[in-house]
Amino acid sequence: ENRISALLDVARTVVRRSERDCVAATRLGWLEAESQVVPYLNRLADLCWTLARWQEGVFRPARREIVD
Repeated sequence: ENRISALLDVARTVVRRSERDCVAATRLGWLEAESQVVPYLNRLADLCWTLARWQEGVFRPARREIVD
Protein backbone atom coordinates (compact mmCIF):
# COMPACT_ATOMS: atom_id res chain seq x y z
CA GLU A 1 0.00 0.00 0.00
CA ASN A 2 1.23 3.49 -0.75
CA ARG A 3 0.29 6.96 0.45
CA ILE A 4 -2.06 7.74 -2.43
CA SER A 5 -3.96 4.47 -2.13
CA ALA A 6 -4.20 5.00 1.64
CA LEU A 7 -5.66 8.47 1.11
CA LEU A 8 -8.15 7.06 -1.39
CA ASP A 9 -9.18 4.46 1.22
CA VAL A 10 -9.74 7.27 3.74
CA ALA A 11 -11.79 9.17 1.15
CA ARG A 12 -13.88 6.04 0.58
CA THR A 13 -14.54 5.79 4.32
CA VAL A 14 -15.70 9.42 4.44
CA VAL A 15 -17.97 8.91 1.43
CA ARG A 16 -19.50 5.75 2.96
CA ARG A 17 -20.18 7.64 6.20
CA SER A 18 -21.88 10.38 4.18
CA GLU A 19 -23.93 7.74 2.38
CA ARG A 20 -25.13 6.31 5.70
CA ASP A 21 -26.02 9.81 6.92
CA CYS A 22 -28.04 10.43 3.75
CA VAL A 23 -29.91 7.16 4.22
CA ALA A 24 -30.76 8.24 7.77
CA ALA A 25 -31.85 11.67 6.49
CA THR A 26 -34.11 9.98 3.94
CA ARG A 27 -35.72 7.86 6.65
CA LEU A 28 -36.34 10.99 8.72
CA GLY A 29 -37.87 12.77 5.74
CA TRP A 30 -35.10 15.35 5.43
CA LEU A 31 -34.09 14.07 2.00
CA GLU A 32 -36.45 13.07 -0.79
CA ALA A 33 -36.71 9.32 -1.30
CA GLU A 34 -36.22 9.67 -5.06
CA SER A 35 -33.05 11.71 -4.60
CA GLN A 36 -30.01 10.50 -6.53
CA VAL A 37 -27.63 11.45 -3.71
CA VAL A 38 -27.33 7.98 -2.18
CA PRO A 39 -26.67 6.14 -5.47
CA TYR A 40 -24.16 8.85 -6.42
CA LEU A 41 -22.29 8.48 -3.13
CA ASN A 42 -22.32 4.71 -3.52
CA ARG A 43 -20.73 4.94 -6.98
CA LEU A 44 -18.24 7.52 -5.70
CA ALA A 45 -17.15 5.13 -2.94
CA ASP A 46 -16.75 2.38 -5.54
CA LEU A 47 -14.61 4.72 -7.65
CA CYS A 48 -12.40 5.53 -4.65
CA TRP A 49 -11.92 1.81 -4.00
CA THR A 50 -11.12 1.09 -7.65
CA LEU A 51 -8.64 3.96 -7.87
CA ALA A 52 -6.93 2.83 -4.66
CA ARG A 53 -6.51 -0.71 -5.98
CA TRP A 54 -5.30 0.63 -9.32
CA GLN A 55 -2.82 2.86 -7.53
CA GLU A 56 -1.48 -0.16 -5.67
CA GLY A 57 -0.89 -1.89 -8.97
CA VAL A 58 -3.47 -4.61 -8.48
CA PHE A 59 -5.14 -3.75 -11.75
CA ARG A 60 -2.36 -4.09 -14.26
CA PRO A 61 -3.09 -3.78 -17.94
CA ALA A 62 -3.16 -7.11 -19.69
CA ARG A 63 -0.39 -7.54 -22.21
CA ARG A 64 -1.28 -9.20 -25.43
CA GLU A 65 1.23 -10.65 -27.73
CA ILE A 66 0.52 -9.73 -31.31
CA VAL A 67 1.00 -12.68 -33.60
CA ASP A 68 1.34 -12.02 -37.31
